Amino acid sequence: MAGIVVSASIGVMNPLLRKLATLMGEEFAKLKNLRKEVKYISDELSSMKDALERLEDVDELDVQTARWRDAVREMSYDIEDIIDDFMCKIGEKNKKSGFVHDTIQRLRTSRARHQIAGQIEDIKKLVRETSARRERYKVDVPTSHNVAVDQRVVALYEDAAKLVGLEGPTNKVVSWLKDEKKQLKVVSIVGFGGLGKTTLANEVYHKLKAEFQCGAFVSVSQKPNVPKLLHSLLTQLGCGQSFHGCHLNVLLDQVRENLKNKRTFCSEEACLGQLRDISVEILKKCGGLPLAIISISSLLSSECSDQKERWKRVRDYLRVVSDTNLTLEAMRQILNLSYKNLPRYLKTCFLYLGMFPEDYEIRRFDLVRLWISEGFISKERGQSLEQTGISYFNELVNRSLIQPVWIERDGSVITCKVHDMLLDLILYKSAEENFITVVDNLESITRQLQKPRRMLFNLDGATLPRDVSMSQVRSFANWRGSMNIPSLAEFKYLRVFKADFSSSFADDNCKIDLTGLCKLYQLRHIQIRGCWNCQLPTQIRGLQMLETFHIDGSCVPMDIFLLPCLLSLRVSIDIRLPEGIGEMKSLQHLCPFDTMHTSLDNIKGLGKLTNLSFLVLKTGLSEEVDMDALNSSLAKLCNLELLRISSEDSWIPDALTLSPPPSNLVTLLMEKRSHVPNWIGELHNLQTLELTVEKLDKDGVGILAELPALINLELMFDRALDGTIAIDGTAFAHLKRFRICCNNMPHLTFQAGAMPKLQTLSVWLRANGWNQDENAAPTGMEHLSALERISVRIGSDTESEKRSAESAIRSAINMHPYHAHIRIKIW
Repeated sequence: MAGIVVSASIGVMNPLLRKLATLMGEEFAKLKNLRKEVKYISDELSSMKDALERLEDVDELDVQTARWRDAVREMSYDIEDIIDDFMCKIGEKNKKSGFVHDTIQRLRTSRARHQIAGQIEDIKKLVRETSARRERYKVDVPTSHNVAVDQRVVALYEDAAKLVGLEGPTNKVVSWLKDEKKQLKVVSIVGFGGLGKTTLANEVYHKLKAEFQCGAFVSVSQKPNVPKLLHSLLTQLGCGQSFHGCHLNVLLDQVRENLKNKRTFCSEEACLGQLRDISVEILKKCGGLPLAIISISSLLSSECSDQKERWKRVRDYLRVVSDTNLTLEAMRQILNLSYKNLPRYLKTCFLYLGMFPEDYEIRRFDLVRLWISEGFISKERGQSLEQTGISYFNELVNRSLIQPVWIERDGSVITCKVHDMLLDLILYKSAEENFITVVDNLESITRQLQKPRRMLFNLDGATLPRDVSMSQVRSFANWRGSMNIPSLAEFKYLRVFKADFSSSFADDNCKIDLTGLCKLYQLRHIQIRGCWNCQLPTQIRGLQMLETFHIDGSCVPMDIFLLPCLLSLRVSIDIRLPEGIGEMKSLQHLCPFDTMHTSLDNIKGLGKLTNLSFLVLKTGLSEEVDMDALNSSLAKLCNLELLRISSEDSWIPDALTLSPPPSNLVTLLMEKRSHVPNWIGELHNLQTLELTVEKLDKDGVGILAELPALINLELMFDRALDGTIAIDGTAFAHLKRFRICCNNMPHLTFQAGAMPKLQTLSVWLRANGWNQDENAAPTGMEHLSALERISVRIGSDTESEKRSAESAIRSAINMHPYHAHIRIKIW
């Protein structure tokens, strides 16, 4: 597991190198010798970082190398402490203006020069000592000789009869590979280590092998020996000739030659009735992981598995501990294999998932913002930090290291979870090397807090002791409503503060004092739920590095517009934002901007936020809102990508327009319009539209049908003026997903050629009166040539109308030439 330990050290090193880069910037060029000294330190640390990255590929480290690696990690922490201490002292004396400018002014005094010189010398001493230790003990990257058994090889020779739940997936893959067309096929089986990918592939191979003229099964490692792999292929293909020593091209030619004119296509005993329920519980605890199932099955067999009491003891034991030692060790090896396959930029982001409790739904947006605040993300290929973070998130989803929970209609994952067993292993390794401290119950407090770590996460709301120093903690998260947290003065260098007090209710005399947040000058991320239980600071202008400020309360500091680095601001609805919103030039996310509770100056100031990419706008019918000023401001938001316009108790005024529209707008979510506004037709880059209107006519459908980039459309309305919605043959050329909802559904018809790329159709309707109307069901669905999924939600006052509606819809679907392959869901 050395790779996991190394990666967290690299995760600490990257932000540290960026801090050193700041001290080498042009702003500090006039300070004698400073840049030279810092450059020496930075170069040494960069070399150490390179060495740490090479250690990731080593399965087992000798004791000296492991100790040097740990020393580098602790040294990185110590150096960061020194730099943060210096920056903190500067921040205390310069609360009201720019950090860099005032730092330079202070460094020009002899006392400050002497102070920073001493601190730089301390850092150099740490670096020299660590480098010397490596030379003195000849620490170097070793060559790995003792390689752990690859668990995929174990899986190849495991009896499939022992595995529960394998038959279904096996038959499904076999059915994909066997069909009448006999075309070449590739089926990918993806997922994190231990899910049973190799076992499943091996079982499919043996089921199909007899139906082909030849076959081969090879397991490819992370760094395959390609000639050896080709030799294995040739042997399995029946080639008796020896090709050892041949060049790669000769081996490839021989494989091609052997494949010419060919195609690449213990009995189960019933569980005793008295044990069936217990076995279901045990299997559930194993999480469906084949290796866990195999290990527990072996344990039950050795314990006389026909005895109910022994099975109960195993079940009860699994309730207390997550795994037996055998299973846990196997899972650790598998996690190491999955983990080592991750690119370096993902490894620390992956370990950071240990901050969340079990079964917690993690919002993609929140996780990406946390990664950014921690310094785990760097800009790549012209992308913003957020875009890069989203790509990291999606890559973890694609690798099945996080499980999707809420998936948008465009396929993007909005929330996710971490598999329990994977989370346990993340925490085990993170705590082992001083990266994350997790307090998950009262019993673990003393044990876990013996040595404070960089990231402290209180998962179960336990009361944390007051006598443990928190000075090294950089990130703190408090879950599940604990009202007892250490004094904020203890967190000198905190950069992330995330707390949930929403499950508690305190009177005015027992509120949690969070006013000290305003003195934590390194803070980059503040996220608080349950603000009614807290006392927040009234001023935060000293938090010059703050990037994220998310609260669900009404106490927005009046000086928040003085924060030059703030990127994301999220507050409760009906909150009057402080004056000066136009000064927040760096802001990218604003939720919400309530036009009903703000001034004209703030409405005009909104147009100055040209970096905004995400805006939630709340408005309504009010003579106090200057719509001309609001339209003018919206037109200036040249980087706006997502806009949500809502109104609680009235229709959105027709006077609200996006003309000219923001050129980069790709997502528009708008509710409570009287009709489809003409200016929507000007949104030529719009890809996703969710629109609620009072009534829909032919002109409105025509406006939407001509949007050239539209991929996702959700349309909700009360009634159609013409009684019929006809989608003609030239409409919605690129639309892939269409949802239509109506209380009094008009007749919906699709003409030939309509929506040629539509894959998913969702219809929400009420079936009142369908018994008397034979033409109520949608018609022309047979023209939707790309259709893959249909979802219909039916509401009615009587069961007979529901049955009538379902029958009519199924008849309409059966008109489609490929209806047998379309997934249908009706409820």
